[in-house]
Amino acid sequence: MSILEIPLTPDTPDFRQVASLDGAAYVLDVSFSDRTNSWYVSVLQQREDSEPTPIAEGVRLAVNYPVLAGIVFDGRPQGELIPIDLTNRGIDPSYEDLGTRVRLYYYDASEMARIVAEGVDG
Repeated sequence: MSILEIPLTPDTPDFRQVASLDGAAYVLDVSFSDRTNSWYVSVLQQREDSEPTPIAEGVRLAVNYPVLAGIVFDGRPQGELIPIDLTNRGIDPSYEDLGTRVRLYYYDASEMARIVAEGVDG
């Protein structure tokens, strides 16, 4: 069971972060929209000697909501990326909040199974 924090420290409203999830490389393209006052992420699988393959594009970062929910794709990570509000206010991240108040975590498949089982049993 594993939970991994994906370090997001935006210096600009558009940046790229590479993360190893389940032993594979993924590219996270993160951008901020002034129009919606929201952060968005695209998740791409990075394969050697080829361009990254899009898995999910332009997904709004909403606290406590899985980024890859409903995504079925051969190269999809087995776990889930979830933005967590460390203050428990439940407010989606504004420009200043990403990487501070709201952080992005990867819950591997076994951790997600444990959470689901506890939710069903509890």
